Amino acid sequence: MSTWDAIVVGGGLAGSTAAIYLARKNKNVLLLEKERTAHHKVCGEFISYEAVHYLKLLGVELPQLGAETIDYVRVIHGATLAETKLPWTAFSLSRYLLDENLLKLAKENGANIQRGITVTGLEHTSVGWNIKCKEKTFISKSTFLATGKHNVQGWSRVVPGQNSNMIGFKMHCKLDINQTKLLKNHVEIILFSGGYAGIQPIENDLVNFCLIINKEKYKAWGKQWTTLLENLFTVSPHIKNRFNRSYACWNKPLAIFGIPYGFVYKNDINESAEELYRLGDQMAVIPSFAGDGMAIALHTAHIAIDYYLTNNSKKYHRKAYVELKPQIRWATRLSRLISMSTAQKLIIYACKIAPGIITKIVTRTRLRLTNC
Repeated sequence: MSTWDAIVVGGGLAGSTAAIYLARKNKNVLLLEKERTAHHKVCGEFISYEAVHYLKLLGVELPQLGAETIDYVRVIHGATLAETKLPWTAFSLSRYLLDENLLKLAKENGANIQRGITVTGLEHTSVGWNIKCKEKTFISKSTFLATGKHNVQGWSRVVPGQNSNMIGFKMHCKLDINQTKLLKNHVEIILFSGGYAGIQPIENDLVNFCLIINKEKYKAWGKQWTTLLENLFTVSPHIKNRFNRSYACWNKPLAIFGIPYGFVYKNDINESAEELYRLGDQMAVIPSFAGDGMAIALHTAHIAIDYYLTNNSKKYHRKAYVELKPQIRWATRLSRLISMSTAQKLIIYACKIAPGIITKIVTRTRLRLTNC
């Protein structure tokens, strides 16, 4: 067994960011990532201005990585479209590239990165933490839980009443050149009964297509990716036009089930163990349409380090809860609303005659920034 000042479980945005800061504070830090190589993740890949802010603090310049600029948002329902300019510049970059660059930065700053390691359990002891893996057990004084949408056995985020019936899909595609030009600098949110979809450009002239659909609609549409797309093209002429003469980059989409939208961890829900810091989706899960999931991952890692330095995980969770709860509550209510067919018609009509409503919605789903 080996002992560390801190162990980070998970090598996504939150985990890598925490490892970078810990290493810069001269802490002996180990990051455990279950995947051996770079991989794609179910994510809208929209990088809001808050996420840009935190990435710059780390020294990451998105244009240098090939990120696409996003200046406009379109909301579409059926044949009706509303568009407005974002109040700030956003970016779009695949998690495949962004996550790998942060892991590389963590290693360059002195963090020990071990890949292909699956954590099977966490045990809190009188002297710290035992991080149990298939291969061995690691010991740390503090643990940062950053496993994203996946739980470690015995440390689940989900509480009664917050299980979601939504299913998420993701596919990278190559569009027709004319459709690529029409999409440039835009993120599109397409509403349909039972869910919503998102389309936006990413690096190398590709697009990221994400889809959130409830289980009832998924079942009614045949429970197959091909039949799901066929039905989606029928109810959304816009999506059908976008993907005319396109091709998929993968044989099948990525998928995730039971996303606990609306979850915000409260320190007294699951455990009272000291020196465990929940980051990113392990701290709070915001509905995908809000496009603030990556910002929350970076934000929670940023503020967690301040409380780690004073050995106060409870105060960290309390602060994160107070900051994130209003944002998550608002976004969750809106997410439920935009999944209802009757509400969708009213929403798109209101956005069409007053595009400023879109800006207000975007602003309300943002978090507050924290500087160095």
